[in-house]
Amino acid sequence: MTYYGDAKGLGVPTKSGRIALLRATMLLAGCVVGLSCASLSAQAQLTREEAIRYSGATVEGLISRSVQERVLADPVTLRLYADILLGNQSWPRGADTATMLYFLNLTRDKVYLPAFLKYAKSDTAARWSNGYSMAVDALAHIAHELPARQRLEALGRDTVKPEYRALVANSLAAVNSRATREILRSLSRVGLPPGLQKLVEMRVASPDSVPK
Repeated sequence: MTYYGDAKGLGVPTKSGRIALLRATMLLAGCVVGLSCASLSAQAQLTREEAIRYSGATVEGLISRSVQERVLADPVTLRLYADILLGNQSWPRGADTATMLYFLNLTRDKVYLPAFLKYAKSDTAARWSNGYSMAVDALAHIAHELPARQRLEALGRDTVKPEYRALVANSLAAVNSRATREILRSLSRVGLPPGLQKLVEMRVASPDSVPK
């Protein structure tokens, strides 16, 4: 199994507001992942300057569809973002951790697992709050992959702060796949908001025959 990069390297802190970021992610992901191959292939490759500029865009500001199309159609830019996140390239001024993870997340590609795993850690969640949210969401979308599942299970234990477990539960419930429901069954609900606990109960009650 091949992944892009490794789990080493340091990033930079991002601004707060992880709940707003997660909601924006869920809103945007649906319209981007469904883009046709013809639409994507028609986009011109980004220059490095454009790629760096887009890496500092704010997800809360709802990145335009045209920008999303161009980034997702350009594997060179995606690899650049992965390299930056993993510390294999110097950190450009103005680049945002969560935004680069956001673009990698939209690919739903397990090749970027090392970047997702680096930021989906409870001990650094406070430092990279938005990055943590985005990385957790990315892992939830590829929860059928063993490293992703193991990390999400670890983040769902009662030793993890409720606020960080809540982000995991939200992402798993939103994806609602067979793999995420299985993880939700073992996730500790201690300290989670009542509404979220109810949503988790609804998800785990779903039969595993439900597709997605």
